[in-house]
Amino acid sequence: MNFCHINTIPEELELIIIEMVANYANLKFSATEDEESAGPVESIKRGDTQISYGQRPSAASADLSIGQFITDYKAQLYPFRKLVVI
Repeated sequence: MNFCHINTIPEELELIIIEMVANYANLKFSATEDEESAGPVESIKRGDTQISYGQRPSAASADLSIGQFITDYKAQLYPFRKLVVI
C-alpha cells in the first residue's frame, strides 16, 4: 500500500481495503457499461405501469470522482500510515 508506506496488510486494514475495492469497482464499471443499459430509476407510475430511468454517469464524470476516491478513505488509512524519511 503506497499511501500507507507498508509492505504487509494488517488484519484491521483488510475490511477497509475490501470496501475500497468494492466502491472503486462500482464507480468505475457502472460508468463504462453499455449505453443501452438503463440508469437509476427516477420515477414509477403504477396506473398503466410506467418506469422512468435517469441517465447513467459518463466515464468522464467517473474519472473526476476517482480523483476524490482516496481522499474519502484518508481518515481510515492514517492510523496505518508510517512516516517515510527521504
